[in-house]
Amino acid sequence: MKNWNVLCVYQPGVDVVSELLKNRGIAPEDKAEFLAPAPLAKYIKELSADFRKALVQAKDLILKAIAKDVPIVIHGDYDADGICATAILYQTLTQTLGYTKTMYFLPNRFDQGYGLSKDSVDTIWHTIQKTYGTKSGLIIPGLIITVDCGITAEPEVIHQLKALGLDIIITDHHQKKSQQPKADVLVWTDQMVGSGVALALSLVLGLRDERLVSLAGLATITDLGLLKGFNRALVRKALEILNTNPPLGIKKLLEVSGRTGGEITTYDAGYVIGPRLNASGRLESAYASLFLLLDEDPQKVTEFAQKLHVVNIERQDMTQKLYSLAQTLLTEQKSLENKIVICSHKDFHEGVIGLVRCSYQ
Repeated sequence: MKNWNVLCVYQPGVDVVSELLKNRGIAPEDKAEFLAPAPLAKYIKELSADFRKALVQAKDLILKAIAKDVPIVIHGDYDADGICATAILYQTLTQTLGYTKTMYFLPNRFDQGYGLSKDSVDTIWHTIQKTYGTKSGLIIPGLIITVDCGITAEPEVIHQLKALGLDIIITDHHQKKSQQPKADVLVWTDQMVGSGVALALSLVLGLRDERLVSLAGLATITDLGLLKGFNRALVRKALEILNTNPPLGIKKLLEVSGRTGGEITTYDAGYVIGPRLNASGRLESAYASLFLLLDEDPQKVTEFAQKLHVVNIERQDMTQKLYSLAQTLLTEQKSLENKIVICSHKDFHEGVIGLVRCSYQ
């Protein structure tokens, strides 16, 4: 049972919009810009000087790696934000800059776990050597760029990277630790999601494909980014693109989900597209979602979309089963009258359990 706290009672003459904005903490002088955000470029210029400086430093290191003709690996994450961020930067490097020695890597939740880790570095390094190494055994250096992860990397992992001859650019938005990783360049802000940071870097690199803006907007919605300033302008532009010139993968994903015709809204982003992009990384490898965003073959993209739709149905069924199981465990503990109840069970699935919300009354 919910108790509603009504912040104002409507009366004739009351400006409903102004009251709603007031309740959301939007000052009267910010009303016009909140309702009609300025172009993205304006908000990027208003970001902190340290962040903008880091973007330029990251650009310089990327161009230096390209000049040296060494592999560049984009290390993403297995959720929608990390997948979109990977696609944005990969497309920018391969399409805008035309750099063919660009690779991507998404950690597997069940193998490497979250973020930049020893296992993920080992996998990346061996992939670089296998792809670009020589028969003489010459160690090939390279550049790793993290997106939507890396800020919590342990010092040992950074040391491992440098010992292997790899440079590292970390781009992230998650909460910092007291000791930050000593990357060659650290591009961090908590004012946008991981895909927003990847987009900002891509814009500095000369991004030309506006469809990638829509991916950053989708990720901002699915990752629950605060819809003010840059994020609000980004989502507004993303919705415009999704309704006029959406990426092929997103178009096919909407089709297999039964969303054909009508306006694409934030609901579609948060409850239709987002869960399907997330589903693969929750139950298996996240690569199907990344391939959906990168491939340009309509038949292959349709197959990826159908796969994600099926996996999401499986994820929904599993979520409901875990909810029922968790609710049963809570009911068994109710007699103890504890305010905090910790439950465990061998059937709790690590990729799905975070979605389960149970009531305890």
